[in-house]
Amino acid sequence: MLKEKRFCLALILTGWTVMNGCGDGTTEVSEVKSICGQTEDFVAINSYRGSVSHVQTREESVGRLNRNCTGTYIGTVGSYKNLFLTAGHCGNRGASASVEFNYEANADGPVRTVRGTFIESSMSPDFALIQLNSDPGVAPTPISTSATSTLTIIQHPAARPKSVAFGRLSGSASGSRIYYAGLDTLGGSSGSGILNSSGQLVGVHTLGGCSYSGGTNSGWTISGIRAASRVL
Repeated sequence: MLKEKRFCLALILTGWTVMNGCGDGTTEVSEVKSICGQTEDFVAINSYRGSVSHVQTREESVGRLNRNCTGTYIGTVGSYKNLFLTAGHCGNRGASASVEFNYEANADGPVRTVRGTFIESSMSPDFALIQLNSDPGVAPTPISTSATSTLTIIQHPAARPKSVAFGRLSGSASGSRIYYAGLDTLGGSSGSGILNSSGQLVGVHTLGGCSYSGGTNSGWTISGIRAASRVL
């Protein structure tokens, strides 16, 4: 047991975790999340004073999932209510979920925890949908297939209080994958919504690829997810 705990700790410290290998079986699976460049450029959500107006209008829908991933409340789609979108490697279909809204530094109110169940989960594309047991009391973030040159990710990096980071689209996002440069993520950021310049959710962050000298992080587009989903 001690060896197993040390092994899990080593994986977490290096940014890697294994499904069913550590904790409750809902941790991230072999996907490194990475800092782009030489510094962490996260801004605590309640400290942001920049010009991107949708940061404050969208941040309420972002929650910390099972204390190891992030996701976004997207509300009602067809006959499915109270949907929360995240990464597939954050939990299997049928697994239970616990989402903490308003887990923030200098929060403007108490943390609200809403439970639910994974109703869809896929590894390729890497996405999952959770149906929450009740309305979390936040405005849903609208989804879109139109990526823009500037992108935003509101997230819980390393499961820390909610933060925001900004970057730029790298190449095209016309297919199933979306790549972005200069946009920091860490373990815990998996499942975060990728927002376009209008504050619409255009993808789900899943994979790191940045390094000290640059590179890109990446996720899956809404169009790619829709093609595989029976709900969206």
